Amino acid sequence: MHNIIEEMNLKFLDSAYSNKGRKPVIESKAMLKILVFAYINRKYSARDVEDACKYDLRFRWLLDNGNPPDHVTINRFRNKIYSFMDEILHQLVNLLV
Repeated sequence: MHNIIEEMNLKFLDSAYSNKGRKPVIESKAMLKILVFAYINRKYSARDVEDACKYDLRFRWLLDNGNPPDHVTINRFRNKIYSFMDEILHQLVNLLV
């Protein structure tokens, strides 16, 4: 999953984040990796994803041993990228085929 998302063109994700205010705790690319990997592993709840980021070594590796996001951060990210889901899925399918 890491390599596939690294190959994707995700410039549009940067527009989801404002240049004003504080810097995000986790980069948008890392958050996308976490979400896609969580969905593959049937973790849909933000609290389940949060727990996986804390205790599952695979998620810790995707985070590069950074601080795990809390469930509020995960939900905010999901809401921000909702409008880009068609593009994200289109690119994922093209890279997997």
